[in-house]
Amino acid sequence: SYLVPFKQIQAKQASSHEPIGQIKKIIATQNVFLEAQDPETGELKRANSEKADIFPGEGKMVLTENPVVHSSTQGTFRGGKITFYKHSGRIIVENPDNKQRSQVLLSE
Repeated sequence: SYLVPFKQIQAKQASSHEPIGQIKKIIATQNVFLEAQDPETGELKRANSEKADIFPGEGKMVLTENPVVHSSTQGTFRGGKITFYKHSGRIIVENPDNKQRSQVLLSE
């Protein structure tokens, strides 16, 4: 589960043909803080960004606008775009504009 404090949020229904309650995308903006703990490993991840696009049906979350992720087991990640995949546990750090390098600081 994710804790998502934010100032603004929008939710988009998957389509007019989907049953009520099926959310395709959640957008959180302005000082987004996310926290998640893996119940199996105990790993705690905390993330800050100015924007988060959450795709509940895909188990995917995309952080943009100065995202930083702190992992209790993997270290700190910085980049222009950070994508989480809930089901596989993968994190992809990218810099779409190539103006800065992605940064990963590993835990000891």
